[in-house]
Amino acid sequence: MITISKKTVSILCAALLLTACKDSSNNNKDDHQTGNFDVNETGRLVVTSSESAELGVFNSQDGSLIDRFTLNNSASGLYTSPQSRFALVAQRDNNQVQILDGGLYQEDHGDHLHPYEIAPQMMAQTLNGVRPTHYRDHEMRSAFFFDGNGEDSLLSSIISFDDDEILANTTRSLALNNFMHGTAEPRGEHLITTYRAPEATSVLADQVELHTFNDASGSYDFVERFEERCPALHGSFSTEDASVFGCSDGVLVIRQNGEVFTAEKILNPVGFPDDVRIGGFSGFADSDLLAGWASGELYAIDLGNNSMTSVDWRDGAEADYSTAKMDDEGNVLMVLDKKGGLHLLDATNNFSHIAEVKVLNVLPELEGHTNVSIVSSKSSENVYISDAANNQLVVLNIESQQLQDTISLPFTPKHIAWVGVAGEEHEHH
Repeated sequence: MITISKKTVSILCAALLLTACKDSSNNNKDDHQTGNFDVNETGRLVVTSSESAELGVFNSQDGSLIDRFTLNNSASGLYTSPQSRFALVAQRDNNQVQILDGGLYQEDHGDHLHPYEIAPQMMAQTLNGVRPTHYRDHEMRSAFFFDGNGEDSLLSSIISFDDDEILANTTRSLALNNFMHGTAEPRGEHLITTYRAPEATSVLADQVELHTFNDASGSYDFVERFEERCPALHGSFSTEDASVFGCSDGVLVIRQNGEVFTAEKILNPVGFPDDVRIGGFSGFADSDLLAGWASGELYAIDLGNNSMTSVDWRDGAEADYSTAKMDDEGNVLMVLDKKGGLHLLDATNNFSHIAEVKVLNVLPELEGHTNVSIVSSKSSENVYISDAANNQLVVLNIESQQLQDTISLPFTPKHIAWVGVAGEEHEHH
């Protein structure tokens, strides 16, 4: 059996209210035939296949297969929606994102949150745009950035949403005036997007813009373009007070104070290699300490004192970087090396090295931007790692630092997403 964490207590309390609540504000009563609701439910795992255009939904508690679905096209990415009910299946080369209803969710009934369990189902609606690439989520909103296609003069666009808007099919969209390999950071009613000048020769942006949603018009209004440049912009992340963007000369920081936004730059430290850049981030919304990644090297970015410091994530060992993932409570940064060792770093203490756990014996041959998938449960301390060599998921308890079990799969895994009801400690990500 897979370990069930004490962090499921908030879910158990909500489930006990089932006997006191007989109906729901949702008019689709078929969805609420919950039957024997499992109060120990710790979510479901959605896994895409690397061999075909399909995905499977698995019980994260016992690893059993719940259902399999055929996709319109092979998946290029897989993500969890803001409130964790849906799995979003990007199909970049085919210009769409399919949506799977994971089937576990809560509704606000005034005096309590009422949990529901239905069968997973693929939704008819899709998110559409040219080349969905970067997906970002922050404070219960998400944004998909569609790169566009310069060869066909197809422009970039953004779709922003929360789970309620997915259900109502009322997602928000913003069309940009150029194509680019960009990103967008949702910040409540605000959206910070990349900007690429018409005369630019690179597909990367070098500035960012602020847009604010207008309820009356149902669209985003342009507010301002920040003057601070961010050459070769790639990668972004948001904390409670700021959004950051990777640049060739450092990190662009857009700080928010109420409705006021300001821009500043944290420059690369002395000795930073000339031929690399910060191109991605790992972090937690409630922390000012972020991990910035530059060609497999880790830099601790402290937004509290505007500093950037090199950190040895290997703890002196010889290891090559494969991928990294922050756990869902913001306590542990997990770094996978190419020999299958998972390095656990203390995200509350400048990413000091805690331990190394061998999780994979063989890493698959990875093409392009494909990585080994690592996903944290939002209701327990379990972490799931795709093991393509053995058609399985490896389960690690991040608190005990012990391997728990494996989940056998009917195909070779490519991506993993967790869907379900998040515990209180997992609400910010």
